[in-house]
Amino acid sequence: MGAISPVPFIDNTLRKKIEDLIVHRTVYGLLHEKINYKGFIFIGLLISNGEPYVIEYNARMGDPETEVVIPRIKNDLLEVFDSLFEGTLNDVKIDMSPDFYTCVVSASKGYPENYEKNK
Repeated sequence: MGAISPVPFIDNTLRKKIEDLIVHRTVYGLLHEKINYKGFIFIGLLISNGEPYVIEYNARMGDPETEVVIPRIKNDLLEVFDSLFEGTLNDVKIDMSPDFYTCVVSASKGYPENYEKNK
C-alpha cells in the first residue's frame, strides 16, 4: 500500500472532470440538504478509461493519503482550521508545495481482510 501526492497521472482534463462531476456535485448536495459540514471529506476514486468513479466517501482524511497531503500544505494548519470554524475559509488561499511526497506502508499478508495478528 502507499500514496503519492500530487498524483502524477491526473492531468488538467481529468482534474476538471473530477471537479465538475464529483467535487462540485458533492458540495451542491451538502448545500441542498442544508448540511453545514466543517471538516475533511475524503473521496476515494477509481479512474477507468479516463473517467472518475466514486468508490467511497469518508468524513476524515484517508490513510496513508494524509501522510502525503498534509506535508504539502505550506500554510499554518491551525490558522486554516481556525478559519474553517470561524466561517472565513473562503478568505484563505491554501498554498501547496509542488514537491512530490510518497508514503509506503508495509502490511501483513491478507490485510485488510483476514490476516495473522501479533506475528
